[in-house]
Amino acid sequence: MAAATTASQPVSKSIGKRGVDHLRVTDCPATPSLPSGNMNAPAMALGWLAADIIGAGDG
Repeated sequence: MAAATTASQPVSKSIGKRGVDHLRVTDCPATPSLPSGNMNAPAMALGWLAADIIGAGDG
């Protein structure tokens, strides 16, 4: 997800896909940097974060 709000990043801080209404992206390539190890924990953390954002009505 984008650390700063610029048009060059495809995903906003509220996990919305820029330029497409009502689409959320919760995929590891949407992160600004990828860890060098196992992707399971970051993928789960991203899913939990997305659930919190959507549940709070921010997304």
